[in-house]
Amino acid sequence: MRSEVAAFAKGLGSAGGWGELDPGTLGELLLEARARAEAEWPGVTLDPDAFALALGEACRGRPVARETLRALRVGDLLVARACVAHDRAALRAFEGLLRDVELSLGRILPEAPDRADVLQSMRRRLLLSEEGRRPKLLEYNASGDLRAWLRVVAVRDALRVRRKAGREVRVSDHDDERLFDRGGIAVEAEAGNLKALHRDLVYNAFKEAVTRLEARDRTLLRLHYLDEVSLDALAALHRVHRATVARWLARARESLLLATRAVLEGQGSVQPDECDSLVRFVMSRFGGSFVKAFDDGHSTYEPTAPR
Repeated sequence: MRSEVAAFAKGLGSAGGWGELDPGTLGELLLEARARAEAEWPGVTLDPDAFALALGEACRGRPVARETLRALRVGDLLVARACVAHDRAALRAFEGLLRDVELSLGRILPEAPDRADVLQSMRRRLLLSEEGRRPKLLEYNASGDLRAWLRVVAVRDALRVRRKAGREVRVSDHDDERLFDRGGIAVEAEAGNLKALHRDLVYNAFKEAVTRLEARDRTLLRLHYLDEVSLDALAALHRVHRATVARWLARARESLLLATRAVLEGQGSVQPDECDSLVRFVMSRFGGSFVKAFDDGHSTYEPTAPR
């Protein structure tokens, strides 16, 4: 236990002085954290001192207290560090997480070989030391879900690949139509809000409105609603607070709806009162599958994600 306390202190960057915790209490908390981690991931093994070192590094800049240690995602931290140590069970778990992450890349990189290239590049950077740099997986600090952390890395890499290739990523017209229908916009019999006459008008106005958005707004909306990247992951991607991302998304939605209204009014085919009704209906459906119709692929915006 003494060696684990010393390893924790090394990771923390402190020779002692852990607030309310004496070495004995700290040692017990380290044992408890390791037991919780191993219970979450049976079969994943890591040297106890290496795990204590990782816990110390995860606690840097935080008050060292019971609450701090118990709030850490210790199971995910165990997997991350054991992967770098080439533990077979951890690497199998890591591959399972990557399979989940790949699902988030489908709309950014629709071609399977492109996704495979991104994931292979991630494996190399996350697990291996290159050009004097530590494996990137050592940067995971157990403050959030490891899968979400990996998704941030993957989305950032995928966006870079897409921009470098200069390719547009579009859903097909058939997919646009199907998703538009699924969102309820087209179904007069069910919704009772739109006449069949207005279906194509609203659909085309919405698509036109998407092209009028700023690149960042399009990217944010697509990542959040289409690729299901969480607010927390987007905040990490942009290095801002979660509340800031929420405000950006709210403003982007408002811009999209105002642009939709402007397109409808400019067409002159819809009366002002009908236009208001149609836009309100779009608002009521926004956030469901209908929003997937805006995956336009024209964005040149790349967020400043963690490297």
